[in-house]
Amino acid sequence: MINVTPQLIEKYHLGQCTAAEREAVERWLADEDMEVFELPQLRRDGDELTRLWTDMESRLPVEGGQAAGNLSHPAKRRWLPAVLLSGAAAVVAIILFLWPVGNDEAVPEAVPLSVLDVPPGRKAQLTLNDGTLVHLNGGSRLEYPEVFGEGTRLVKLVGEGFFAVAHDANRPFVVDAGNTTTEVLGTAFNLTAYPDESHTLLVEVGKVRFEVKGSDKTRIVNAGQGARWAKSGALVPIAEIPRDRFAWKEGKLVFNNHRLAEIAVRLQRWYGVSVTIERPDLKTMTFTGSFARAPLKTVMDDLAFVMQFHYRLSEKEVVIF
Repeated sequence: MINVTPQLIEKYHLGQCTAAEREAVERWLADEDMEVFELPQLRRDGDELTRLWTDMESRLPVEGGQAAGNLSHPAKRRWLPAVLLSGAAAVVAIILFLWPVGNDEAVPEAVPLSVLDVPPGRKAQLTLNDGTLVHLNGGSRLEYPEVFGEGTRLVKLVGEGFFAVAHDANRPFVVDAGNTTTEVLGTAFNLTAYPDESHTLLVEVGKVRFEVKGSDKTRIVNAGQGARWAKSGALVPIAEIPRDRFAWKEGKLVFNNHRLAEIAVRLQRWYGVSVTIERPDLKTMTFTGSFARAPLKTVMDDLAFVMQFHYRLSEKEVVIF
């Protein structure tokens, strides 16, 4: 018989258990008579301990919409996520129910969240509960509530999204992009916030507040203008939105004096391929042009003709030389 120890609990939390160890831990989680303990290294960090219990209990088998087993022991943190996966875009709906420790009469409060992941080579469109329309580019992730509450309408973005925000003067719409936040009441704007790039805000309609977290850097950006947050910390205004910058929503790939190194990154997200440039001198060459729902070979043929390079194209890889 496998004994459940703090070390085994930590292995379970890290996803390193064998099948037998995992079964033993899940029996322990489900049985209120089993010994309860805290991990020594987490005794002084309540938030981290809560996250550990949340992670472990979320892995319990789900039966009839509820987690199997008895979770009533007061020392076992009472978080119960039920995970539902649906659709090719891997929409993950996470419903969290919290019972405050030490208050058995408290009524559980449901906090529905959803996550939409869009892989490279794909695009997605969805309408949020408040009527806001969102377009997501390839390689993007949006976390949003199934139903907005009475306060701020908060969503989290990694990647690129175009938001046509439903107007609501009493509930500001905020996009948390990690290092920056974008706040509006009702407008249309494009936000690019990939982890390896500067964050760029372009406003099509209305007025937007663009702010760098943890600093006093903030700008009010009007329609037809933009702002860029560089990793150096600067918040740079963009006086005029580049030509056809929102065209990606309609399947148009537009380059406006872009360097080949930048084009390669766009192609990777657009077509879901890897792009390698073997000649360093090619990386700084620039190209201007647009393609409407064109196959990758058509784009590469045009780039090769203009920039005078050769390339090899396979199913998931492009090599430029």
